[in-house]
Amino acid sequence: MKMPPILTRGRRGAAVVMAALATIGLASTPASGAPVSIYARSTTPDSYAYASFQWSDNGGVYNIDMSVHDWECDGHPTYAYFQTYRAGSQTYGTTVRRYDHSGCDTSDSTSWSNLYIPDSGDKITSLRLRVCVDDAGSDTCKWGNPRQRPRA
Repeated sequence: MKMPPILTRGRRGAAVVMAALATIGLASTPASGAPVSIYARSTTPDSYAYASFQWSDNGGVYNIDMSVHDWECDGHPTYAYFQTYRAGSQTYGTTVRRYDHSGCDTSDSTSWSNLYIPDSGDKITSLRLRVCVDDAGSDTCKWGNPRQRPRA
């Protein structure tokens, strides 16, 4: 059965629009899955970091929402950062430290939204979070469990 011309033009037009959007990168989402959660916790001193993120199809990590909680009343700020593992170069890297200076308040934290870690030409295959207290001498830190990129 032959399609009426109006439907043929409509489908052809939609295909042209989708092709144009794909060309400029708007037709497909960079996500390769649902959001993933990750955390790190230290009980002495009491500090916590949490993040949710998505793996991007191009090898990076995006849509990162991160919070750092300083629950200790010690005058020392808490910070957190990510450690990445890149499969191609077999190297580890770290991100910028993100600080919370609030202290003493379990209902307070410092948060960031829409952060990203680019692929830099080498796919990130593992990500983990570290929480630290900026105290005297070497900082007191705890690693969270690593999250592995799902295999395609």
